[in-house]
Amino acid sequence: MAHTTIGLDIGSRAIRYAVCTGDPSHFEIKTYGSIPIPDDPAQNTPEDALELALNELVKYLEPFRKLPIDAIGLTLDPTKALSTHKTMALNDPEKLQLILPQALSDYWNIDDDTQIAFEVGELLSQHNSATESEEPGDEGGYDIHIINYPKPHIVQILDTLKKHDIDPHVVLPSNEALGFLIGTLVPTSNKPWAMLDIGEKHSVLSICNGNKIVLTRSFKIGGASLDEAIAETFSVPLDEARRIKHETGFVAHPGTEQNAYREFIENGKLKPWEIDPVALSGCCARTLTQLVASVRQSLVHFVTKTHQEPVRLYLVGGCARLCGIDTWITQFLGLESLCTPPPNLNPYSTPDSQISIDAAAIAIAAERNIDGACPLNLRRGALAHKGSLAILQDNKWLFATLILLVIASLIFMTLSHSKAIQKEHDTLKAALEATSQKVFGKKLISYSQIEKEIQESQGFSFIPDRTAFTHFSWISSQVNDNLSDVEMDINSLDIDTQRKIVTIRGEVTGDDGLPKFMQLLEQYECFPNEIAEPKTSKTKDRTAFTLRIDANRCSGGENE
Repeated sequence: MAHTTIGLDIGSRAIRYAVCTGDPSHFEIKTYGSIPIPDDPAQNTPEDALELALNELVKYLEPFRKLPIDAIGLTLDPTKALSTHKTMALNDPEKLQLILPQALSDYWNIDDDTQIAFEVGELLSQHNSATESEEPGDEGGYDIHIINYPKPHIVQILDTLKKHDIDPHVVLPSNEALGFLIGTLVPTSNKPWAMLDIGEKHSVLSICNGNKIVLTRSFKIGGASLDEAIAETFSVPLDEARRIKHETGFVAHPGTEQNAYREFIENGKLKPWEIDPVALSGCCARTLTQLVASVRQSLVHFVTKTHQEPVRLYLVGGCARLCGIDTWITQFLGLESLCTPPPNLNPYSTPDSQISIDAAAIAIAAERNIDGACPLNLRRGALAHKGSLAILQDNKWLFATLILLVIASLIFMTLSHSKAIQKEHDTLKAALEATSQKVFGKKLISYSQIEKEIQESQGFSFIPDRTAFTHFSWISSQVNDNLSDVEMDINSLDIDTQRKIVTIRGEVTGDDGLPKFMQLLEQYECFPNEIAEPKTSKTKDRTAFTLRIDANRCSGGENE
């Protein structure tokens, strides 16, 4: 089933977004854009400027409010992230979550301000280990990819977005999200290639083999570094240096600056300025040399490790528009460099605008999290998206069962005044409090409190607000109230709130029990007026059934 997801990339000068639809087999970028962040410090503080841009973002996304937005993804600055691979004997995520902090304490400072995400990779033998942090003495195990990110930085961004009713489900450093885009939109190939995304404050290099990233590096050099170099060279303010870069900035090899400058002007690529082109090219070249030298080291590491050479380097990001940068980098690295995204992303680029690779990547990562299956997601634990399907699926039966048992024990306690039932009630109440504390950060013991908390935790206001708990509560109460004369066992109730599909499996005695049950379900406002015929099998006097219901009439909390 197709999903709609949004990817957000918040930079220092703009908020870039991508709205995508599709499924793992086919993904399409429906629209994308960029919201400038006002940069006049005389009128707005950086915080106020971001608030204004977020207000504009909500307006831009207004046309999509009538669609069921299944998930939202957000990128983070990759230069703040630590990443490593570790070979572990375990592959159980729950057990790894418990032991990883201690296992990582030798080379990372793990404390309450540390947020960790990890994914379990392939099983490695002692001889085929290919992780970058290969440790001597390893006897084989599972390749565990781990990200360490400062939690206060994530909390600050999430709090800012929450004020605008934007609550991301997936949060990742931009370089980690990129693998989802490469694996989805780039065709499989045996030829290695690379992509350098030169952003405002950082750049990300990704070296790929076909449609799989095998090495990624981030560098604290970007467009802002060029602004500073131009400002220092010509003794001008930063805003003027930025204008020089955009309108007449270029880079060329020594001895060719004058000719290159004239050629760019004649072709309409640059505006003529009263400026020394040799000095301008020189300061840009010095800054870019720091970046490209690091890129070359990474390429050498890749070639040494794999004995393969990338065939091409794609240059993307704002700084990829600097005149002459492709020719300059080609000569510097000896590797063909093109100022264009990889071929399958070309349709999303025009001479005036280019899709944000990071926004598209995190939108696809968000699609992978529809079933809570995105392994690398820093929005975990205390930072978990409380309205996400993963949290609700993990706890729906626990919530519903505990609440119903608490209510039942109260009734029996009133009738019997039994100390044993009082003890059982207290145990169940404590379990419900502990579970709600883990999920919501506060102790909740009533249905109305939990429902209110879930309602307040839904990303955009147009994300469907019907949860697994909502469906379970209605079905269980109606069956108890209306089908007391039917001998029926419900073996499983599988509720997928993102795809809006409910699957009910059970057994019923007699010929009229199942039709009665289906008639009852048709009264629920989220279900169709006529439910499709179930799959059934009969054993003696009992009929086993499987009902699959498209609960799609409750999108956005309203009947369609």
